[in-house]
Amino acid sequence: MSTTKSNTRVSTFRTTDFPLYGVAVTGDRRVILAGGGGHGKHGVPNALEVYGLEADGTPVCLNRFQPEGSVSNVALHPKLAVIAAGVDANLHIFKFGGVTANADKGRRSPTSPSSSSRVLTVTSEPPSITNVSTQRSDHGDDGGFQNVVRFSHDGSRVATGGDDGRVRVWAYPSLKLQHTLGNIAGGVDDLCFDPRGSRVACVGSTRTASVYKTSDGRLDRQLEWSPSAAGPQYAFRNCRFGSCRGATYLFTALVPARMDPKRVPPSYMVQWSTDTWTETRRAKVGPAKTTSMAISPDNALVAVGDNEGYVTVFRAYDLMLAHRVRANVLFVTDVAFLPSADGQVTLLSTSADRICAQTDLSVTSNSRDLLVLAVVFVVCLLLLVVFRGSLLPGEDEVIPRLEV
Repeated sequence: MSTTKSNTRVSTFRTTDFPLYGVAVTGDRRVILAGGGGHGKHGVPNALEVYGLEADGTPVCLNRFQPEGSVSNVALHPKLAVIAAGVDANLHIFKFGGVTANADKGRRSPTSPSSSSRVLTVTSEPPSITNVSTQRSDHGDDGGFQNVVRFSHDGSRVATGGDDGRVRVWAYPSLKLQHTLGNIAGGVDDLCFDPRGSRVACVGSTRTASVYKTSDGRLDRQLEWSPSAAGPQYAFRNCRFGSCRGATYLFTALVPARMDPKRVPPSYMVQWSTDTWTETRRAKVGPAKTTSMAISPDNALVAVGDNEGYVTVFRAYDLMLAHRVRANVLFVTDVAFLPSADGQVTLLSTSADRICAQTDLSVTSNSRDLLVLAVVFVVCLLLLVVFRGSLLPGEDEVIPRLEV
């Protein structure tokens, strides 16, 4: 699959032999793919794979772990070579060898206030994947199911959400349960920690988004949203915290709570100030329902995938539409940004079609935008000075006087 649209090139990053449900990326461009066919005896494997990239960007599978159940969601520890994953109703912690945290070559994460955040670098060890611990994370009907997992930005906590509507916050690495939060009817669809790890936001197929304090588990804020007082009702579907131009925002994707076959309302991206908890900006996503969300490592872009296979990318600080393109044949299950040293922005998206799509975006970050604007301003200023100087007489030039 390869197509070009609005300076956006979509190609296949990897085709696997199992349905894909999760993708995560390390700071040194290691890619984690996860999914599977479940417990059925139909020959479709369950797998967790770690990929490295060659110099030309070609992915190479470094190792593969096959659990008994399908891996439905994954998250990476911000400092260690550790993967948190959901397998059925359980939280699994995996360690993968051949990649370690390196403080000397580390760089500060824009979403983390700690200067100790590090990137992962390759060692000479075999890149083995080991399941080091397992914890029951959901107690819903029919055995339960974990829908989402996230690490806090300092790596001291991991949060899970599932079909029973509860968000569980665990201390890492002990996996001691610290808080059980909320009771979302229909289950938890998404959750995220704020940059300082002091709050966790969660959403489900309801009209409210909840924000809790991680210190004591108390409810800090509940948000509701509708495009207008007389407009259709909306449900929260995805959420991410992000820091833009010195301020922290909560980004939420909302979908129509009820579908009208005669008139399909669009999905929306809404930006909330975490100082006032009021809406600061909104943007239409499209007619399809959003399924996943990601923030770029530099916090410059926010992306969503939807149930028609499209990915939509916005500039984070003003929600200006940057790109919208169909990346997958089936619905998008997860999205993640792939860091690049040459300024190229790449978005990975997974789907049950077994394809991890790679969308290369011809966009620049906020800092590069400002640099370009500064250069243009200086050039215009110099041209203005030269032009004005050409109109003024020199020191030895005599201005003729008009004799009356």
